[in-house]
Amino acid sequence: MTFIMGVDGVFSKIFKIDAPLEAVYAFLCDFNYTLPHMPQVEQIIQLSEDRYRMFYSADIVAGHKMHVLFDIQPEILEGYVLKFLPVPISSEELKKIRKSHPENYFTGKFTGYAKFVQNGKRCEIHYKAQIRLEVEVPQFLRYLPTNALSKLGSKVMSYKMNSIGDGMALALPREFPKWQMQNQSKLEGIIKAGL
Repeated sequence: MTFIMGVDGVFSKIFKIDAPLEAVYAFLCDFNYTLPHMPQVEQIIQLSEDRYRMFYSADIVAGHKMHVLFDIQPEILEGYVLKFLPVPISSEELKKIRKSHPENYFTGKFTGYAKFVQNGKRCEIHYKAQIRLEVEVPQFLRYLPTNALSKLGSKVMSYKMNSIGDGMALALPREFPKWQMQNQSKLEGIIKAGL
């Protein structure tokens, strides 16, 4: 018998890139470039114009990995703001995914928010993210009371999310110059127009 439990994780961070806000915003809005460069992302599939499937693989404890799957819908809002909304995955879709992927993927809801602020010559990305996962509890932990188990799971999830946030703080400034080189002519127009 499987024992499924909900766990939550949250993190909030400010990422900094030495570039104009318009350029950094255009970079983050290029989801086909930025999403695959996020830490611990195994694969990104664009399902439609505004829906992406993200496959994550994270080390939980030595030698044990957790595979997680999210569908998200990015929203580009006025005032240099991005939102990432969760999109439910049907049980039929999940069965198909599990047939084509040998790993046992857990599904969840990912919600994110990013606000871009110019601070001198540097752009700051004020980022918040929250996830909710339904995970199978390993047999050796099932003796713990449900309340304690839920708190432990959420603590581990928040720790992992902060670890991913630390990875993003390194990845975004490292990837931006590469993206900038590939998109120079497009960027010149964006910066002139002020988006």
